[in-house]
Amino acid sequence: MAVLILSLAGVALVTGCYSPELRDCAVSCVTSSDCAPDQVCGSDRMCAAPALAGRCAGSMLPIDAAVDAPITIVVDAPMVDAAPPIDASTARFLVIENNGRGGVAVAGIGICHHTSPTHPCTFEVVAGVLISLEAVADSDYRFDKWESGPCIGQDETCSLAPLQLVTEIKVKFRQDDD
Repeated sequence: MAVLILSLAGVALVTGCYSPELRDCAVSCVTSSDCAPDQVCGSDRMCAAPALAGRCAGSMLPIDAAVDAPITIVVDAPMVDAAPPIDASTARFLVIENNGRGGVAVAGIGICHHTSPTHPCTFEVVAGVLISLEAVADSDYRFDKWESGPCIGQDETCSLAPLQLVTEIKVKFRQDDD
């Protein structure tokens, strides 16, 4: 067991023991099943509490549970979302996967492109609040269809108000034959 001293701007905030498999931003993942029960797999492919999901990138978090020594963790990652903080009781997660060459723009939040290092992408949204998704094909490709989730049957622009904790959406792009 190692001692954790969480330091932000030189001020010690928390001291205690930790287990790296339960600590936010310490374990990489592909799906939330790779994470501890109270964590989700964020768009940055790191396990974290839902409020931190997708925000581990840029953090300097050493992982060395084999050494019983003090560890200082400095988290200097900027907030990536322009939206105000989401209350944990209303937080929902939108997981987007692209099949083909293109991306999905989530209005006011960000873009999930098939080349994103964190693809499939996870975005934090507010339960029941209407959001707009737009499928944007790469050059020589075109939007084919929404393959799963509440966007099935809609055109390139999809509107939804997520109520489930996790809403999974898959979009398909295909090569333009023209």
